[in-house]
Amino acid sequence: MALTFAFAAVDAADAHAGNGDRDALALSYDDTIRDEADGVYSESAAMDRLRIYEWDGTDIPADDEAEMERQRIMRGIGAGATHDPVLGRALLRRMNLVEPPSSVLDDPEVIAHAQHTLDILAAKASRKVGPTRDEVLEILDRAAPAV
Repeated sequence: MALTFAFAAVDAADAHAGNGDRDALALSYDDTIRDEADGVYSESAAMDRLRIYEWDGTDIPADDEAEMERQRIMRGIGAGATHDPVLGRALLRRMNLVEPPSSVLDDPEVIAHAQHTLDILAAKASRKVGPTRDEVLEILDRAAPAV
């Protein structure tokens, strides 16, 4: 992304070199990168919202349910990428921005494989990975210096 945006900046500067129109230069640059930047930002923001809903234990608002389902499928892609070549290719296409980040979910085969991975994970007994939030707070309280 950085290289793509750097080349876009150089192209915009070259196209508007010498005319002193900074607004035209900025608009030219924006026209070139806007769609890609917006797509990456939207995907990142959606991932963050899902984490926040989970961490805070809040219900997903109705107007965000469809996007959060997409993010759940993305988790399936990530979880299965090292075991399933369909998911591995999809994850690499997304990570390397070979196509817009959201387009990975336009492929029904990818969605089916991701859902299969999620089903397998859901059937496994959950394991404790680390302390709960309450346990972390208790640890921090015990570690606080006496005042």
